[in-house]
Parts: sequence; structure tokens; C-alpha cells
Amino acid sequence: MNRLKYLLFASVLWAAAGCNDDDVADADFKVYASKSDLRIKTAGESFSIIVHARGPWNVAECPEWASIVPTEGDGSCEATVTVTANADYIRRGELRIAYGDRSQTLLLRQNGILVRGLPVRWLFSAANYQSGKYNEAFVLRNALPAETGSGSIGFYQDPQNALTATIERAVEEDTGHPLVCGVLPGDYWLFKAAAEDGVEAGTALHVYFPTRSSGAGPRYWMLEYRDGEAWLPLGNLREAEIVREIESAAEGDAEDETPEDPRTERITFEYTLDLVQDLTGAKVIGTDNATVNFDFVPEHRIPAGTDIEVRLRCVSAVPCVEKSEPETPETPGDPETPKTEASRADGDAGSEADTEVDKGFNRIAGTLNTQPSITVVNTEFAGID
Repeated sequence: MNRLKYLLFASVLWAAAGCNDDDVADADFKVYASKSDLRIKTAGESFSIIVHARGPWNVAECPEWASIVPTEGDGSCEATVTVTANADYIRRGELRIAYGDRSQTLLLRQNGILVRGLPVRWLFSAANYQSGKYNEAFVLRNALPAETGSGSIGFYQDPQNALTATIERAVEEDTGHPLVCGVLPGDYWLFKAAAEDGVEAGTALHVYFPTRSSGAGPRYWMLEYRDGEAWLPLGNLREAEIVREIESAAEGDAEDETPEDPRTERITFEYTLDLVQDLTGAKVIGTDNATVNFDFVPEHRIPAGTDIEVRLRCVSAVPCVEKSEPETPETPGDPETPKTEASRADGDAGSEADTEVDKGFNRIAGTLNTQPSITVVNTEFAGID
């Protein structure tokens, strides 16, 4: 390939980058890459570079996981860079071309099949409950730490709900499961997982955890993940319509109504998780778990130092068991309303705590072999052919 052809090729690349052709003609030395973005596929790939030089040049530095042919030349020349497949973590390297006492460096970045810091896993145990670790982390600080990787689980109350209701966080002593009482629409569980390398747009992630509500606990939830500034639904988006009776009109409040006339209202909302119908097989309300087990693919990059976030948000106060229906007894050793430290001390003595209205509860579950987790499924970059 003659010098003019090199310059024409370089001019096209330079123009695509928004630069002036005069810079190409006047330059004694310049390296142009056929890839405008030097992010490399996980599976590896090859691409061309043009070394525009007026004399001898050579490859001064190249990552061990890449190669370039030829490694030197005299005058303008085309070279091929080949990057091998990466079955490990994200890797970065410098390809440096030297020309006399000058050089130009191309920064190579290749995704792997792993992301440093992931998976993040939580492990609940009675031993951790007995040690006080969970009460300190979840009940007092609202940040239950992960056992593998860096992450936390917390439960957050909608600011509007905080004006009229109080969330009670607790830990089930036999299992170490975190649970909450007094949940209202807008309140949510939040899972955070830190990826040290950051997560590229188009990376497929996976979230797993079992959850359940007691009979008096909330039935309908929205599973969501954060993508940039937006929260997007995870799972099949469905719509429910609830018809419920409200208080009859007081006598004299309206000309066409009497105290005996029942009134109803229709409430419509969207959800992705129904803790009654989503539970599989023949079961007893409150004794089974609904399992969240989904892939999700953020379209925005999650930078290093920020968190992957997934939340489970309550969307309706409708309980798993309607008050008009008889509630099915819980299994032995799994009380309908868990006792907190305070109520446990007083409840056994027959205090008023035992006669309070059951607010129901919701909890995040998991055992040694079914640990709640956020992990990587596929790390290929979006938009790379």
C-alpha cells in the first residue's frame, strides 16, 4: 500500500473523529485505529491501525494478552492488532508505538466474563441473630451487609407514609431472616451490590432471593432495578383492580344516600409480583416462599464506586388473606406476627402487645444453598457486533 493510500485511509479515520485533514498532512507521526472505541469483545477480536510516520517506528509496549503484526516499520504502514479471549476480570492495557523520541499510546480495555466485586451474596443464620450482628446492622442501621462481596439490604419507608405510620424492622431469631411490619404502598426493600470495576451498559445481571408475606401482610409488589436515573420493572408487568367497600354515607350527608347504602371504590395498580398467585402448587398462605429469580440488563453504564440497585416496592395494602376469609394457621415455629425484642419480653406475660391488631409482616428469606444474591450472567458490551 503506497503512502497516498495510507494517508487517504488515515484521513477517513481522522475525519470520522471530527478532526481537520490538514492535521494529517502536516503530521510527521500519528497512529490511527479502525475502531473509534477501543473496548474489546470478551471473546477477543482483531482490528487495524495505521501508523503514519516519515521514518522508522516500532512497538514499544503491548499487553501480553494482545499482539500486533508487524511490530516495526519504516514509513507509513498498516498493522493488525489481535486481542485474545478473556475468561477473567476486565483488563486494561497500553499499546504504545514509538517514533524516535516520540510515542503515541492506545488504551485497550476488554471486558471479561467476571466483574470484580460480584457476585454479592447474603447469608442469614440463627447464629448471626444470636450474636446480635443482624440487629445492629438491620434493625439499628438499616443496612444488612453481604457475606460475599460488598453490598447491603435495607427497608425504606415512603416519606409520605412516615407522617402517619411507623415501620418496625426485626430479625426472625430461628432463621436470621430480616423482616418488617407495618408496610404501606410505596415502602420498599432495597438491595445494593458494589461492582469494583463498574458494569458496562448491556451487561446481563441476575438477582435472586425468596420473599414472603404473612396472611395479614401485603400481597402485591413491584420488583424494579435502577437504570441510570430511572427505576424499571423487572418481570411481567401486570395490572390489578381491587373493588372494596368503603364506609356508608352518614345520614344527611347526601340527598340520595342513606346509612344503609354500601359504597365501593375501584383501585387499579400495576405490579410484577403477587405473593398469592405467584406461589406454585397447592399451598397454605404464609407457609411458602415466592422466589425472585430474574435477569436484567441495564442500558446505562454503572460506574465503579456506585451500586447496582434492585428494589421490591409494595404497591397495595391488600393483604395476602382478606379479612373476610379465615386465615390458615401458620406452620409450627413460624408465628404469624414475629416478636421483636420488646414484645417478646412482655408478650409471654400476657401484655397488651399480644392483643394488638396484626399488622402483618414481609420478609426476605434464604438458606445456605439459596442465598440472596446479585451476580453477572453475561458481560458483553451493548452495541458491539
